[in-house]
Amino acid sequence: MNIAKLVSARSAAVVAATAMASIAAMALPAAAHTPVILTAQDQVPWVAPLVVDGTDPMGLYGVVDHAGEVRSAQLHFTAGQEVNIALVIPDEAPENTLTAAQLPTVTLIDPQLHVTQLTPALRVPITDGDSGNHFLLLLSYDATAVSGTYSVIVSSHAAERFALSTGIESEEFHGVLRATVATEDAVEDWYTTPPAVRNHYHG
Repeated sequence: MNIAKLVSARSAAVVAATAMASIAAMALPAAAHTPVILTAQDQVPWVAPLVVDGTDPMGLYGVVDHAGEVRSAQLHFTAGQEVNIALVIPDEAPENTLTAAQLPTVTLIDPQLHVTQLTPALRVPITDGDSGNHFLLLLSYDATAVSGTYSVIVSSHAAERFALSTGIESEEFHGVLRATVATEDAVEDWYTTPPAVRNHYHG
């Protein structure tokens, strides 16, 4: 969905209702998304998790304890496939108290080394119907892929949790390299443990 074209074609009120409903429905890392926890070892894209087929629905969860930290992943596409990326944070403290300047940002590098900077422009409340957990949608991006591997780098500007929702609905999971699939308990621990508390427990 191209938000810019919609804006030029419809009134702002219609766009807000239609676009946000569609984006929110696709953005949340839900049960259909395969979860992976990004760790401090995933700072460099080429050693971070690699999603074999970038159209597979994935939930990539990260937490950082300080501003300036990064978490990375890679997604492989064939030409003509759709690149879909959304960034959410828990609608919980401390994330829902952060200023715009403190929210995480995303750098997307395509196989031809073109760089796209993605900055949060939204704060749309959404709820996971399976867990009941609450999130804020910060940004949504889509484009037509060129063939090759895309690098996704999330940069923190505060101690914060984030999740990247990537891909679309798929009947087959093609796998993830350089990572293991997270358990439901691990994802719930990510959601329920704020960065400051996590830092205290894990030193």
